[in-house]
Amino acid sequence: AARADPLLLVLGLRSPEADEREKAAFALAELGPDAEPATRALMVALADAAPAVRVAVAQALGRIGKAASPAFAPLSAALTDPDPAVRNAAQAALLSITSR
Repeated sequence: AARADPLLLVLGLRSPEADEREKAAFALAELGPDAEPATRALMVALADAAPAVRVAVAQALGRIGKAASPAFAPLSAALTDPDPAVRNAAQAALLSITSR
């Protein structure tokens, strides 16, 4: 099966629909390290208005691993997110980015 293009999925992160943005972030998470070209767009999406999108974005950054290290600062900021699921996802992503 053909792998999804991370740069096409980035367009989904810009959808006006929160569920579409969340789906795009989940698809990027499934790509793992192959989603590295989307790191900058994911960093921007960490500020999404929808908590579910922020969770999926943090998970995607964590799955990218060390290559997502530019996202260290925004993920650190997400540790103070009002939503506990976002805080947990950001913490897990930071561990993934710094430990591999």
